[in-house]
Parts: sequence; structure tokens; C-alpha cells
Amino acid sequence: HVYQWDVIVYWWGGTAFAHGVSPYGVIPGQPEYLHFVYPPLLAAVFAPLSLLNPSATKVLWFVLKVAAFLVTIRLWKRAIAAGAVEIPPIFFFTFAFGSAVLVDFTAGNIAIFEQLLLWIGFASLLTGRRWLFVAAVVLAAQFKLTPIFFLGLLLVIDERPRWLPFIVGAMVFATLVGA
Repeated sequence: HVYQWDVIVYWWGGTAFAHGVSPYGVIPGQPEYLHFVYPPLLAAVFAPLSLLNPSATKVLWFVLKVAAFLVTIRLWKRAIAAGAVEIPPIFFFTFAFGSAVLVDFTAGNIAIFEQLLLWIGFASLLTGRRWLFVAAVVLAAQFKLTPIFFLGLLLVIDERPRWLPFIVGAMVFATLVGA
């Protein structure tokens, strides 16, 4: 269990859900500190992983993460109109900030998918597509709750606050987390 330990948590959550068992509690064969801590709805999202064994799940997860990482960098470059950048973004994001991306790939965490959703949201907000921003932020906040605070941008980014998308987003978020 040296690499991709977080993937085992997602795989277990999906497997437990697929077999009608609670995903919460000790994961068989794993250290006690590794346990499913996500909203119950995400166990259903991870259920397709139960069709694979843990090793195949790790490989699939890694491939999907690489794809999400590359799409995120492309989106980032397009969103901020980065032309000639002295340091290639892939190099920067892999080794900057305490090598966060490298650590994320090692752990098999969900953070890169979360970042992809957030960047889709930010790019959407910058182009005036507020509802797509809301959807992306609400989805990202299902994995880790703190991204929901980005909905607050709807209240300050324009000359007048956008209360309707803010309230709808908050309500959908609360409904999904409570489901």
C-alpha cells in the first residue's frame, strides 16, 4: 500500500455501496486512519470502481488523473490567456507549492479532479456563465467541502450581487451533502 492509498478509500466506498454495506468504518486490510469520509452520495459515484480489483482501479485512477491534470493546465492557460510562459505550466504545477501535484499523484487523492471542476467554474464565471460556475463549484464541494465558499464570488464579482445563483447553489449543495 505504498502508493495510491487514497484510491483504495474511494474503491472501498464504491464497493461497499455496490454491496449494500456502509462505506464508513474500518476498511479491511487498511490502516485505521484510512476510512471513507465523504458524503454518502459519493459512495454511489465510486460504485463503478467496484467492478475492478484494487490494482486495476489504481491504474485507471492514475490515467484519469493524468488526463484531468493536462485538461486543467490547458484550461488554466486559456482562462488566463497565458501566451509565452517562461516556465512550462506542467513543470511549475508539478514541483511548486511543496510538490502538491506530485504528492497528489502519489497518494491517489481526488484533488486534481476537484481542481479541474474548480477551474471549469472559474473560467465559466469569467465568461459570464454563472450557472455553469455554480454547478462546477457545487460538484467540487462534494469531495471536499471548502470549495463551496467560492459561491461567494457571485456576490462580489459583478456590480450587483447575483443572489439567485448563489442561493440555488447553496441549496443544491446542502441537499446533495445531506442526501
